[in-house]
Amino acid sequence: MSNLNVLELISTRPPFLMIDEIDQWSVGERCVVNKYFSLNEPVMASCLENRLVPESLIVEMVSQASIGLIKQDLQFKGRSPRLKSIHNFETIRPILAPNLVRAEVDIIYIKKDVIKLNALILLDSVQVSSMELICEVFEQPSQPKIHATATIHPTARLGKDVVVGPNSVIGPDVIVGNGTIIEANVIVEKWVELGENNHIYSGTIIGSQGQDIKYKGEEAWVKIGDRNEIREYVTINRPTGEGAETRIGSDCMLMVNAHVAHNCIVENNVILANGVTLGGHSHIEEKVVIGGMSGLHQFLRVGKGAMLGAYSRFTQDIPPFMLCHGNPAYVRGLNSVGLRRGGYTKSDLVAIKSAYKSLYRSNLNVKQAMEEIKQLEQTEGLDYLIKFLETETSRGISKKSVDEDDSMI
Repeated sequence: MSNLNVLELISTRPPFLMIDEIDQWSVGERCVVNKYFSLNEPVMASCLENRLVPESLIVEMVSQASIGLIKQDLQFKGRSPRLKSIHNFETIRPILAPNLVRAEVDIIYIKKDVIKLNALILLDSVQVSSMELICEVFEQPSQPKIHATATIHPTARLGKDVVVGPNSVIGPDVIVGNGTIIEANVIVEKWVELGENNHIYSGTIIGSQGQDIKYKGEEAWVKIGDRNEIREYVTINRPTGEGAETRIGSDCMLMVNAHVAHNCIVENNVILANGVTLGGHSHIEEKVVIGGMSGLHQFLRVGKGAMLGAYSRFTQDIPPFMLCHGNPAYVRGLNSVGLRRGGYTKSDLVAIKSAYKSLYRSNLNVKQAMEEIKQLEQTEGLDYLIKFLETETSRGISKKSVDEDDSMI
């Protein structure tokens, strides 16, 4: 066979390739290979005085042939063979260079992932050595796929099947979970932890210093969960405060140009549409949807299941399950569709609707409305709403709509 065939069947490359020619190659059975040991080869540099070919080179020759033979077997496709042990090694007479060495390797048996082989070493058809080899196959750990133009800091840790696209930069102390895809021109700065199976699109910047004059360079992390879609040109800032976090949960979608400021918390299943801007220290609870081009004041809370309209300005907390929009924004109705899709019971719907009417469709102030709400039949959803309303806040609760529309309930 030609030298090209050797390079196709044997994965080792010069100067460590110990096979020059292949005379026979029967997958699953045997192979016969040749190696000409000359005195001017790098591997013989320390043996010129006595011309003795080291036995370790003969073992390497046989090992390369054995692993190549196993690797070509389709039953082991996707797995990698390795030499596990050598037994009954025997040298009948030494091999001196220059010389043409021939190795005949036969597979004796295959038991699951273990393969036993027998090798005979010959000079001019005369046996000069023999050995038995035990090889095994194993699952090859998948490696990150990093584009040649990407820059990865030595302290960054990338999981299995991570993809890093052209010109992207992964900074120091960054952790990227298994299966995460980072497209072209993404910057992930220091102190960022990305979970598994996230998809980060082009132009996104994660972990940049927060736009906060109080930040003095202290270590503080951005932590992002699993299965998030973070679309083009999203920015997510590092928090202020030693050990603080900017946190995004799992299964969220952050659309083009969304901005998550320092110290924000975004829980699971949140959707931020194009151009949404979260002020610092905002807390967005689970299953919230915020329409495009809307802005939220710093330290603002949005309760779970709320839906916020597009092109709106939010300056006060929005309780759970509410519909809210406007400039400035007011609560306009109850997100009944979201409640039903969220699996809440009929009792929950009745109780929360009554609470909504007390808060937003009566002449009661918040304190009076709370007294009335606590008299209602308590359900899981209502308890959550009460807890949210009773939590201390610096922003207050979003006011009722000036143009009441009960059709949105």
